[in-house]
Amino acid sequence: MIIPGRDDDGAQYKCRAELDLGPEGPQPHPTVTSKPLTITVHYAPKFNCIDQYEVTENENHNLTCTVDANPSSKITWFKGQQEVDIPQSLTRENRGEYTLVTNNTHGEASHKLVIDVLYAPEFLLGNDTVVVSKGSNVSLNCSAEGNPLPEMKWNYTAALNVKLSTEGRQRTVRITAATSTNAGIYICTATNIVGTATRTTTVTMKGIITDRLWIMLW
Repeated sequence: MIIPGRDDDGAQYKCRAELDLGPEGPQPHPTVTSKPLTITVHYAPKFNCIDQYEVTENENHNLTCTVDANPSSKITWFKGQQEVDIPQSLTRENRGEYTLVTNNTHGEASHKLVIDVLYAPEFLLGNDTVVVSKGSNVSLNCSAEGNPLPEMKWNYTAALNVKLSTEGRQRTVRITAATSTNAGIYICTATNIVGTATRTTTVTMKGIITDRLWIMLW
């Protein structure tokens, strides 16, 4: 008895009969073989798909999810409760968890897929100029978005009254009792595996013109 499975779909079977007339009969025994019989096996869908996929923003992806089913079945994508189409080029708005659903007359199947879209750092604010009075305190804030989260660094003129602090995703330069030595260009750099972005803050002192700026890496 043959109990076919999905791997037997399209397989060919033949029936072979042999007539044994004993030692007095013809040798070898007469045989006859039937024409091949190709069987078709119907079965419920089964997904062939990864669980997580990572891609860089605006690059064409090579994500492939297929279904093994007979009769064949169509894949429908859902993000939350909404049916969606997956574009060839993904953006950060396409990040998230998706549910893939399919069915045929023999059953249905679903699959969870998480898509992570990486993108280069972007600053929340543009370049800036800060005018300070001698002896005043000033804080220069720097924060950026990116996936993965970027590493933040400041480049500025070293001084004893300048300190760095970190609060969450924000990197801050704090100047206490500002003097003319604190005037200059402060550059914040955000870096992740996708790229780098910079933001410049120019600090000027009231009534003082800075002729030369020295930049040090911190």
